[in-house]
Amino acid sequence: MVMPWWLLLIFLKHSSKVTPDSFSYSNADEWKDAFPMCGGPMQSPISLKPNRLTLSRTPKLKFADGLEDGEIEAVNTGREIKLKLRPRNRDEPLVQLISFSKPMVGVYTLAQMHFHWGPEPRSPGSEHAISDKFTDAEAHFVFFNNRYGNFKEAVRHFDGLLVLGVMLHGSDDEQQFMFPTLGMETQLDSISVPGRRLIINSDLNSFRTLLRRAVSKFFSYHGSLTTPPCNPVVSWMVSAKTIPVSNAFLNNVRTKIYEDESKKGLLVKNRRPVQPQLGRVVTQHISIG
Repeated sequence: MVMPWWLLLIFLKHSSKVTPDSFSYSNADEWKDAFPMCGGPMQSPISLKPNRLTLSRTPKLKFADGLEDGEIEAVNTGREIKLKLRPRNRDEPLVQLISFSKPMVGVYTLAQMHFHWGPEPRSPGSEHAISDKFTDAEAHFVFFNNRYGNFKEAVRHFDGLLVLGVMLHGSDDEQQFMFPTLGMETQLDSISVPGRRLIINSDLNSFRTLLRRAVSKFFSYHGSLTTPPCNPVVSWMVSAKTIPVSNAFLNNVRTKIYEDESKKGLLVKNRRPVQPQLGRVVTQHISIG
């Protein structure tokens, strides 16, 4: 039984933060028992099979000054590696995204990014699939709608978040543009268990290149957070361009990051299974500049 909209709106109004240790990827089908919105409509991820094609203006990206003197703060939450990317002014957002395409028209501010990955090379690691094809990993850049002022308030509104998904495949070809890991792969031991943090001073200009590539061609649909409480408040933009990422980074993530302090379980398969599309429109955007 699908949750009625009036009840969904009540859950959204009273939605609260969920701690990572309150759910497990090993029983994702049971999330709805403790978190009712996970059994509701508009759930993510899905397999992206476009049923609409549109010509649209490329989203504008407004980057902060001082990317060359930036900072990465990485934390192991026990369910993902979450990154905060900060320019020279550590209180300023790295980037704002201005979308001209319906229904996600508006200005969005980057709050954080995180990764999802699989247990071994060439195993499904991405959450989304493109025409039923998964990749090694997926990066999510999470933005909140400026109209709500901050992430905590935005997550309570149907149009509160925009998440840019970037599908990643492992590569050893250093001659091509790679997803910027900025040396994190050599320091993952320091965040091997939940709660540990790693801070790296780094030039973040490579994210300017990455994000511009990602928004030049993408799929969009309306969906949800892919972790509890699964609020259906996300305008998804999933890049149609798969980006290579260092195999060394993927291998270290698979073998050095644990979901518990006792190091009994590696953090792998941190991906929610695809959800029913249920008649939703998936739009493929072709840029017109």
